[in-house]
Amino acid sequence: MPPDDPLLLALAADPSDGLAWLALADKLEEEGSDEQAALLRLHRELIAAEPGRGKQKLTAEVSKRLAAGVRPVGPRLVNTMGMELALIPAGVFLMGSSGHGGHGNRDETPLHRVEITRPFWIGVHPVTQEQYAAVMGKNPSQFRKGGRRAKDVKGLDTRRFPVEGMTCADTETFCRKLGEVPAEKGRTYRLPSEAMWEYACRAGGQPGLRFHFGQKMTSDEGNIDGTSPNYRARVSSRLGRTCEVGMYPPNAWGLHDMLGNVFEWCSDWYASRYYSESPERDPEGPETGSVRPLRGGAYTYNAFLCRAGYRNHSIADNSLAEHGFRVVLLQ
Repeated sequence: MPPDDPLLLALAADPSDGLAWLALADKLEEEGSDEQAALLRLHRELIAAEPGRGKQKLTAEVSKRLAAGVRPVGPRLVNTMGMELALIPAGVFLMGSSGHGGHGNRDETPLHRVEITRPFWIGVHPVTQEQYAAVMGKNPSQFRKGGRRAKDVKGLDTRRFPVEGMTCADTETFCRKLGEVPAEKGRTYRLPSEAMWEYACRAGGQPGLRFHFGQKMTSDEGNIDGTSPNYRARVSSRLGRTCEVGMYPPNAWGLHDMLGNVFEWCSDWYASRYYSESPERDPEGPETGSVRPLRGGAYTYNAFLCRAGYRNHSIADNSLAEHGFRVVLLQ
């Protein structure tokens, strides 16, 4: 469906319009895209469902269809630099982990209600090496020709690999410079907050799930180290490097690589007890701190460290090959 379809444009203007979402599903069905129509209806039902077995069952059904190759349909924005962003409607979710039965660490608790009051656009995948170089005029990545890990990607075109090897300050400079591109004037780009990131990652699924698609993860679902499986998952492979974005199934909002490939810098300061005191509406993290959060896991880590609720953190001037980012554009 073209991005300028009238229904998609209407949803971009008002993503809270439930009738427009259902009309979009009807139109997909009329055009012969029955699987996408069914996925869209299931996802809308999932978002509206109360936590419990019914919501967990819907999460599993949505994830099954995504894993089978059905692709979500929703408003998309492609900016002048060729970066694709998906629209995430405002909404409410339960953030964090229960902390029981191997579901999380102490800094992921308590499981708490968060309201995202404004829609926002978020990168469909992490910023790529090509996109970063186009804005910054350089490519700090280790996994590239001439990089520190060049031998691991010899003969590969890494332009669509996630950029890595930059500090958190570098990512914020990228966002600022992207907004200063003449054709982008009037748009303000930023890093997602932890709450925005996790809300977008979970995509309306059952609260407290380890992953947005269920309770187990292998290297079939993302670029992780599957050789030391968790939660009785089967043993899978380990790539040992980053890879091209978009190679694994998306979540229900159409976002790729939310879990695995590279950790993603967030805008907050990190505090281990923050969830016990954070505001319910649009939390942006503590006012001060010494380290910044990273979310989503990376190619070097097993599934436990690639969970939707897992909170990593690092000093802001670290520049590791496991660290990337994606951008947010406020609606």
